[in-house]
Amino acid sequence: MNQILYTASGKPGGPLPIQTIVRFFAFAIIVLGLIFMGEGTYAIFFNDFASDVDIDNTIPVITFAQDRK
Repeated sequence: MNQILYTASGKPGGPLPIQTIVRFFAFAIIVLGLIFMGEGTYAIFFNDFASDVDIDNTIPVITFAQDRK
């Protein structure tokens, strides 16, 4: 990322203006956050989680065996 932000332009001895790069990444992060929020809201309201879980099958079964040699 530093190489992108501090690559020298046609002017000698100065970094590129980074304002447009920072704006692009800020906009991309905001859009990605909105997408995640939409997916989470959809999952909460439109998925029926109660019908997916079998209540009788949620108890863990633990068995121990000892090998005798």
